[in-house]
Amino acid sequence: MCDRCAASVARLRAGLEPQAQPATLEVRADTTQVAFPVVGLEPNLQIGDFRIERRLGAGGMGVVYQAVQLSLNRRVALKVLPFGPTAGAPAVERFRREARAAAQLCHPGIVTVFAEGAERNVCYFAMEMIEGRNLDAVIAGLKRRPSLGARRGDWQPQSADRTPERDAPSPCLLVDCKTEGQYFHAVARLIAGAAEALHYAHGHGIIHRDVKPSNLMLSRDGRLILLDFGIARICEEHGMTLTSSFVGTPRYMSPEQIAGGDDKPDHRCDIYSLGATLYELLTLEPLVDGDTQHQVIHQILSDTVRRPRQINRRIPLDLDTICCKAIEKDPARRYQSAAELAEDLRRFISGRVIRARRPGPARRLGKLICRHKTITALVCLLTAVSATAASIGWKHYSTRWAQQYAMAEIDTLLEQKDYFAALRLAERAERYIPNDPLLIDRWPRLSREFNVITTPPGSRIYIREYFRTDGGWKYLGRTPLRGVRIPYGTYRWKAMKSGFVPLETVQTNDPPQSNAGPTALLAGQLSFTLQDAATSPPDMVWIPPSNLDQMDMYHGRRLILLAPAYYIDKYEVTNRQFQEFVDAGGYENAGFWKEEFSRDGKILPWSEAVQQFRDQTGRFGPASWRDGACPKGQEDYPVGGVSWFEAMAYAEFRGKDLPTVFHWALAARADDHSCTIVGMSNFGTGPAPVGTFPGMGKFGLCDAAGNVREWCSNSLEGMPDARCILGGAWDEHAYSFSAGGGARSPWDRDLRNGLRCVQYIGGREAVPPMALAPVEHKCRDLEYFTPVSDEVFASYLDTWYRYDPAELNARIEKSDYDLDYCRTVRVSFDAAYPGERVVAYLYLPEEARPPCQTVVWFPGDEARDSPWTERCCTHEMTAIIRSGRALVVPIYKGTYDRRLSRVYPPEGVQSRNLCIQRSQDLRRTIDYLKTRDDIDVTRLAYVGLSWGGQMGPILIATEPRFKTGILLHGGLCACKRHPASDPANFAPRVTIPILMINNATDSIFPIDAAQKPLFDLLGTPPQQKKHILFPGEHGIAWECRGEYHKAILDWLDGHLGPVATAAQSPCEKDAAGGQRSN
Repeated sequence: MCDRCAASVARLRAGLEPQAQPATLEVRADTTQVAFPVVGLEPNLQIGDFRIERRLGAGGMGVVYQAVQLSLNRRVALKVLPFGPTAGAPAVERFRREARAAAQLCHPGIVTVFAEGAERNVCYFAMEMIEGRNLDAVIAGLKRRPSLGARRGDWQPQSADRTPERDAPSPCLLVDCKTEGQYFHAVARLIAGAAEALHYAHGHGIIHRDVKPSNLMLSRDGRLILLDFGIARICEEHGMTLTSSFVGTPRYMSPEQIAGGDDKPDHRCDIYSLGATLYELLTLEPLVDGDTQHQVIHQILSDTVRRPRQINRRIPLDLDTICCKAIEKDPARRYQSAAELAEDLRRFISGRVIRARRPGPARRLGKLICRHKTITALVCLLTAVSATAASIGWKHYSTRWAQQYAMAEIDTLLEQKDYFAALRLAERAERYIPNDPLLIDRWPRLSREFNVITTPPGSRIYIREYFRTDGGWKYLGRTPLRGVRIPYGTYRWKAMKSGFVPLETVQTNDPPQSNAGPTALLAGQLSFTLQDAATSPPDMVWIPPSNLDQMDMYHGRRLILLAPAYYIDKYEVTNRQFQEFVDAGGYENAGFWKEEFSRDGKILPWSEAVQQFRDQTGRFGPASWRDGACPKGQEDYPVGGVSWFEAMAYAEFRGKDLPTVFHWALAARADDHSCTIVGMSNFGTGPAPVGTFPGMGKFGLCDAAGNVREWCSNSLEGMPDARCILGGAWDEHAYSFSAGGGARSPWDRDLRNGLRCVQYIGGREAVPPMALAPVEHKCRDLEYFTPVSDEVFASYLDTWYRYDPAELNARIEKSDYDLDYCRTVRVSFDAAYPGERVVAYLYLPEEARPPCQTVVWFPGDEARDSPWTERCCTHEMTAIIRSGRALVVPIYKGTYDRRLSRVYPPEGVQSRNLCIQRSQDLRRTIDYLKTRDDIDVTRLAYVGLSWGGQMGPILIATEPRFKTGILLHGGLCACKRHPASDPANFAPRVTIPILMINNATDSIFPIDAAQKPLFDLLGTPPQQKKHILFPGEHGIAWECRGEYHKAILDWLDGHLGPVATAAQSPCEKDAAGGQRSN
């Protein structure tokens, strides 16, 4: 054997014979295994201070031996640069660089370097000898162990020149885990430690660039130690390369390391590599698993990897999120430091919220598109073609829908006067047929354009249908608005701007008359002024400078021009607010009581007068309270049971005033659209918390109608001991809001007496004196009145009231049992005058035996302003029907659904003609009743309420078929009237029995000025007419209703006879039931 062969045999025995480089990774081996022949050292060979014991392994940058340092007698790991063809100057420099890099670091997670040297052309350095296993060997062992239930792959990482000693089983933190939870927490702890070691190295300017399982050693004490800084780069040094275009192990390299380019990889490439190692520990599968280096590089640069939880659903979601953030392809999306990665892993271990977040839908979609570019392109093409076809089809369908269906539906809504819904539908149709002439023709029929400005500009404007409080607000835009379409009808408007008090108002957009000219279609103008929130008093609305009008209240007509602006409470004063006055000692502080206490002509001292203002238990407070407090749960109800003096003292306590009649009327009844207010207000069965009912006036005032009455500061002319009180109470008729106005003694503490306050801008001194003066209160002077002669009266009847008999052409339009105590029949018939039909509602009691006694009803003043609804059925009507009598309500000319758009002077010809038409409507109604078998027209009664009580003499005197009449809360009006429609001329011609029921302190129809004159003028024999007085203002208090109803029914029983309410036979009941079911 020659020397050359002997040397080769020796090398083979030592395991140092060079190995060939495989052409491909047939067993999916790590592509960074030894790429050059390994030339090693014999055992027992001494190099410097170190004696070789055995070979531990080999890597890309050298061979590692177990050795003994002779001088210190300690076992070390000796890394030797292989001698051979590759051991040139660049390799030697790189080898020494690793030694220097590792020597700079002292961290429990980084291997310690003891010494470095060169001998016999062999370069080496000595480092800490660690007892443990390489992480790649641990992972290989975990794959062969199915106990954790993780998926096992067939890929096994190949470490460099593995020996049986290194693969021998040893205690291992990961292998010894009994549950998946323990395993995942152990993985998180190990990688967190490695991340902290990397952060330490990065802090010293060193980037490892080859972090992978084979360069991580799991020690026996549970530490994961970073090895092999063979290709580490010191940040300040440059020019390091290998023979290839990149350095590191491709399978664990970051995309920027592989891609190269001008931007050199920074410390974030180590974060990616550690993340790839974490991925492999979690899934027991490699991050990329190509069979060739080319495939591996392509997957790293282009492919989207599966999330760990897509491989194993048992991996915790937070750990999955941490791992995915660490292996982001874009360095900017990764953790920006290894410390951040370690912190999130520590948060996961301790159960805290991690900082990393899963990618959003947009990023996931983007990744999906990048992963399937061809399919995405095909899908986009197909989508574009489908969208084009769908667009053409949709345009055809939409145009057809707008021209055929929408136009017809708009016409239907216009007939129903549902302009808001018609506008919404027209706006939808406009998207498809904007220039259609039929649509253009409908715009002025359903809406009008408005220009809207606000002070300040830039306010957001909304509208909502007034009567549909459950509907949403429609946003119109920011002011100034030009040409915005507003549907006809009544709407709530809202203007809002930051820093200003939101403004709510009610505006009516009336449709033009059929004969209106072109100017009726000109754009309307609306202007709103918002108040600065910093200077406006809370919960008060601002009323702009305006003319103050008495609005015919108390039959007066005073007008005050250009009164200054003021504030008024948005809501009535609540029990909670009044409690603050009581708790502050308001009743004990004479400074709040500025008014003179006058009673029966005598002036009382404050100390004596205030004793009158105690609650039900004798403590100071409203009459509705007990023990100095309101009933529990009623803190937000309006305070009731206060006298005028208490209301004035409370206003003084707040630094405010009670409103004058003029200021209250402007704020509550501006534009006098009473029907829009009373229909949505509390005229019910009891008070309600303020703001519960949606009734609202032009300026945004709530609860002005109903709930409780509200004291005003004025007295009445000629009635110094009376104070004005307005708005009506919850148990009064709705007309009490708009009727002449009420007045009570300032000492009156009725439970329905409440208040709201005003704050005059500039103080009380700025208020016009006429507004503070006693209110004009007109009464008719009948001292020298003489009714017209019989001849003149007969001419009235012959000339105007008489009509020729004609066919009724009656038609029953509806019949139902919506009310549980009667059947309701809606009927219409021709009027006595041409071109119109009269509608009447006939209520037939269910238990009465026909033919029925019948009452013809004439309503109160609210009928002139409100549409007909079931709420128009008053408690008097209900009592009459329940007594077993039929009741009929003709819709008289100018009332309910036949109401007029304007009011005519009572003394004029138009008012006279209206009175005649109403008389004819009543008599045509009786003509219709005569055609029914279930009505006994020989027993008819007239009952009129308030306005109906005032008009009663005319309607009874012109209709001889009435057997009796009842006038409720009526009297002679103070207004001057046309002689042919003056009740005073008709009253002497009334000769049938008449019952008058009134109130003792009625200020609309006072006893001496209105009630008694009418009673005395009646031509009824004295023994057949009766006048009953109930306490209180205009209307009957809740407590008196039982007695009030009894008086009405007793009178009807006495003059029409008892009602036949005998039980029906079974056959009759079956027939009625069958009719009802139909």
